[in-house]
Amino acid sequence: MRTKTISISLAALALAGCSTTPLPEDFSGKATYDIVRKIRCEARDAVRSKAVALMLANTKLTKTYATGKALQEGRRSFSELKYSDLDPETIESVKVYEGTTIGYQFDFDIKETNDNSSKLNLTGPIGVNVFSMELSAGGKLSRQNKRTFAAADKFRDLAMNMGERYCQGLADGANAVYPITGDIGIMEIVDTFINLNQSGGLTSLKDKNFKEMTDTRTFNTDMSFGLTPKLEISSKGSRVKDTSFTSSNVRNDQHQVAIALALPVEAAAPSPGPKKKATKKTSSDATTQRVFEMLDEQNVREGYYILRDLKTKVDQR
Repeated sequence: MRTKTISISLAALALAGCSTTPLPEDFSGKATYDIVRKIRCEARDAVRSKAVALMLANTKLTKTYATGKALQEGRRSFSELKYSDLDPETIESVKVYEGTTIGYQFDFDIKETNDNSSKLNLTGPIGVNVFSMELSAGGKLSRQNKRTFAAADKFRDLAMNMGERYCQGLADGANAVYPITGDIGIMEIVDTFINLNQSGGLTSLKDKNFKEMTDTRTFNTDMSFGLTPKLEISSKGSRVKDTSFTSSNVRNDQHQVAIALALPVEAAAPSPGPKKKATKKTSSDATTQRVFEMLDEQNVREGYYILRDLKTKVDQR
């Protein structure tokens, strides 16, 4: 009876191990909401940094320069900023970019596999002979969680309307172990987008009414854990010779963030009929819609690259 109880206990231990639904916070300590919050706040800081750099670029624009200095030194906040704080030349530049939309598509794919087994070696006399028997139990469990969603922000909302409390408590810098929870380089993306537009060469691959750019960041974190304890029993009269437990746990966390940026344009009037001046709201909605279209197009391109790479590997065999 005692041997049966030990075997059942070992089997239960072998089947234990993996969480029902693998989530980013299991190892990173950051939930999905915190990851998105970190990335949006990184985008906010990038837009603010670029705005301050614009204000400080020309010392001859005295009103603009003074405002930029006050923002840089923390004597003013972006939420208080008004057009009257800027020179007319700067106001025109601000109006070009304040309606720019930045969209994010998040794809989380987390896989976890737990392979656990246990062994129990029994020995004892049968007449003048000695018998031995090994009992074993084990289980291999796997879990996978895929999560996909999108979000979008306007440059103006990021800079002026995102409260300081929303971004409090976030760690600065990159995270080498779990990259999606740290800085992912949005500062460079925003900087490149604006510089390309300022040079006059930025356009669209599909809709020439827009000036746009997409960027995809993919991060992989592989983790493995192993455990092999063994207990040898030397007490006299015991039929249990030794017992052991082996646990092998593998987890792969893949995170992808596709980022799309588009400058606002006046929405085209319906045809046929006379052209009508688009409202600011219409232009804003059209830009946001275009950003989500860009993210869909990026997914198609990513799928093509995956199939192309698979074909190349098959052809090389």
